[in-house]
Amino acid sequence: MRLAAVLLGVGVSCGKHVDLKWSDCALPGSHGKVTSVDITPFPPVLGENCTLTGHATLDKVVSDGQMTLKASFAGLPIPVNPSSLPACGDTVVRLPLNLGTITIDGLQCPQAAGNATLTEVVLIPKIAPLGTYEAQLTGVDQDGEPTVCVKLHIVVTA
Repeated sequence: MRLAAVLLGVGVSCGKHVDLKWSDCALPGSHGKVTSVDITPFPPVLGENCTLTGHATLDKVVSDGQMTLKASFAGLPIPVNPSSLPACGDTVVRLPLNLGTITIDGLQCPQAAGNATLTEVVLIPKIAPLGTYEAQLTGVDQDGEPTVCVKLHIVVTA
């Protein structure tokens, strides 16, 4: 489960301020729940690596699966590559126009039921535009059943 988080445009630089709120968006009956997200440094700084560590609980073993990443800016979709990610292992996601990357350290499968920690390192350039970003990462396990879901609401202001 990746909390890609996670993602877009978290930072403070050159007078830019960030308001970041996260929420668990797992559907009823999902096999996971995001319990917290740690952000280092806090507040984040545009142009520098920001590490997001998501803490979740799983109620079943995950041996494989997929995550889907959707992102938007000012309500318009942001293409990310790839947008479908493996739940296990590490993946680098590229933002369009060389606006940054997200390096995701996924599950070390098989992931036992219980606590799971996922880490992303996000690099967004100082030139990230002011506005509202949203990102949502939704996972399914090896059986196609929903696992975790995390949604970020990020507002970058002057």
